[in-house]
Amino acid sequence: MTGACYRKAGICLSNDCIIENCNVLDNEDGICLYYSSNNTIAGNTASSNNFWEILIFSSSNNTVSNNRVVGIYLHSSSNNNIVNNIIINCRNGIRFYDSSNYNKIENNTISSNNWY
Repeated sequence: MTGACYRKAGICLSNDCIIENCNVLDNEDGICLYYSSNNTIAGNTASSNNFWEILIFSSSNNTVSNNRVVGIYLHSSSNNNIVNNIIINCRNGIRFYDSSNYNKIENNTISSNNWY
């Protein structure tokens, strides 16, 4: 099911994609990586989505950088870089579930977090 998201997403990625400078609003998930690898998500704004602004599910070797979002969720994912994001007015912040190996979380700004 590479690239097929299980909920409606504003953007659903397959492999080897670059998503830059998009506004992703009012979806179930904003940007979804579902069994995806080698993607770059950079310079986007995502908010007002029902579940997650950026969902990384069973995915690896992705870079998420310089985005302005409300939450990032890594589920069963490894070897991802989450760097230089602004996560503001958070309902979720950055959440990991069953993610192993190396995930780099660096230089993110997280404020007004009210859940995780």
